[in-house]
Amino acid sequence: MWQVPIGGELEDEALAQDQIGLSWFIPGVLREVHPEWKYESLDGVLPLVVRRTGPLEMELIGNAILITDQTVVPVHLQLQLDESAERIRWLECRLGENVDGQLKRVPYSSDAWQVRRAMEAVRNLDAIDWFYAVGYGTKRH
Repeated sequence: MWQVPIGGELEDEALAQDQIGLSWFIPGVLREVHPEWKYESLDGVLPLVVRRTGPLEMELIGNAILITDQTVVPVHLQLQLDESAERIRWLECRLGENVDGQLKRVPYSSDAWQVRRAMEAVRNLDAIDWFYAVGYGTKRH
């Protein structure tokens, strides 16, 4: 990730490697604030965009597969590491779309067209009423 120039995006091979860690990392962040995540986890992360946004900063936009019912929800993760690159200085994690007080769940399908539609829907981040949002730390500019 850190070899990519600022503003650059990761290639597919790197995305595949990062997915495994994100499937564990994101639920851990959500569990800190939302007790129901004690019983939920992710079966995978389907990145649409993973980009380096600053010297020790990255952003992921995509979808996540909920393990309990194999449904897909949007995910947006931004983080910045401290100077040692060993700790997270700042993080914002948003997951799922709120529709009438419920988490909107789209069935995960092997149908490439359905998966593509779910992926494209997350492109407009500002249009999503996020169901879960967790943030901590202070971003250094």
